[in-house]
Amino acid sequence: MQVEAIHLAGHLLGLSYCEDARCVMFFAQTPQDCDRKHMSPCNNCRNEFNKISR
Repeated sequence: MQVEAIHLAGHLLGLSYCEDARCVMFFAQTPQDCDRKHMSPCNNCRNEFNKISR
């Protein structure tokens, strides 16, 4: 599951869970949640990452 590896890397980089079910940082509780997630962060998580990486 590449999406979960990216999710974990996001945590290592300082991102927390997201409420957007399509975001890679969404907390998946079922296999269907994993299938719904995209391989990239939503705009909110991308903006948060930009803030913490400066």
